[in-house]
Amino acid sequence: MADNFNPYQPNQPDPYAQPNQDPFAPPAQDPYAPPAQDPYAQPAQAPDPYAPPAQDPYAPPTAAQDPYAQPNAGYAQPNQGYAQPTEGYQAYQPTAQPPMGGYTFPQRNIALAIVLSFVTCGIYGIIWFVKMVDELNLASDDREGRSGGMVFLLGLVTCGIYLLIWMYKAGDQINAAQARRGMPQTGNGVIYLVLSLFGLGIVSYALIQNELNKIAAFDGAPAA
Repeated sequence: MADNFNPYQPNQPDPYAQPNQDPFAPPAQDPYAPPAQDPYAQPAQAPDPYAPPAQDPYAPPTAAQDPYAQPNAGYAQPNQGYAQPTEGYQAYQPTAQPPMGGYTFPQRNIALAIVLSFVTCGIYGIIWFVKMVDELNLASDDREGRSGGMVFLLGLVTCGIYLLIWMYKAGDQINAAQARRGMPQTGNGVIYLVLSLFGLGIVSYALIQNELNKIAAFDGAPAA
């Protein structure tokens, strides 16, 4: 067919001519050209004014985000700012225990007591002995000890035997009274007993009264 083409013959179709195109058709697109718009792209959104600010994923976590943060961090200790219970108060110091019932017996003048015993023919000696027994019971806190009057009566009934027993016991009572006050123990019932056996009971009275005066002075009793 191409061999029959006569370029000089009019009104013959040109086999190499481009076909007629529609002027209203969209322009042809290059299949290898990049798309003008990504069909998978997310549509643009307006920023949310109430959304929290974006955080750096590599920034260290804050105290609110750290799951290992201490729950009471930033709070004061429960007792912080409060004074100690004993602050401003003096520490308790143990003191010497007072005699039984809180009674403090006075000191007695030993020389005067001996003189009055001789002047009154032994009457003041009996009074002195009764008071000394009661005061020794108080000083040693011997609540089961017999009273001075009972000791004197038992001494009369037993012809002085119970008085010798009491002389020996007086040494233990003096030691107990001194131990309660932290004083050195100087009572010696054997000496009191031996002196009384040899008729020197008034000397034993004087020795016992001397120890009682020391105990009374320790308790704060005025001097005789």
